[in-house]
Amino acid sequence: MNKNPDLQFKYARGMGDIIACILHSKIFGWLTFKITGKKEPCKTCSVRRNALNIIFPIPFWRLFFKDKEQMILSIKNSYEKNGYNFNFDESNQTSLAFKGTTENLPIIPKTVINETEVNNKNNIKNYICISDSDTHSGDLLIKVQIFKKII
Repeated sequence: MNKNPDLQFKYARGMGDIIACILHSKIFGWLTFKITGKKEPCKTCSVRRNALNIIFPIPFWRLFFKDKEQMILSIKNSYEKNGYNFNFDESNQTSLAFKGTTENLPIIPKTVINETEVNNKNNIKNYICISDSDTHSGDLLIKVQIFKKII
């Protein structure tokens, strides 16, 4: 079986991908496995990785491919060699790789968050908001709210 395409430098889209590739490389992979007990990134690591990719987008893949279409074709072939199905949605530039069929995949509707939903801190019972910050990066709004449980 080939190396996981998600952990190859040539497909890195941001700082999160680069860090994941380093942590799961031959040099540091043994240490990552010793600390976490996992050879593949866990769900929490994947969330952190995606967040870092959004905040620090570094198109490292441009060193290996002439354009995005070639990169997508290459990663599609890598996934298929590993037994995955690969779909790429042109409209929102997202990809999905999975084993098996699409029958059991959840359908996640796209939602728009309005300002009243974002700013409503009173709807979380037994918690109080202790910190609230907004960061704008291009078309993105990154909102961080930290709550403390009321004892």
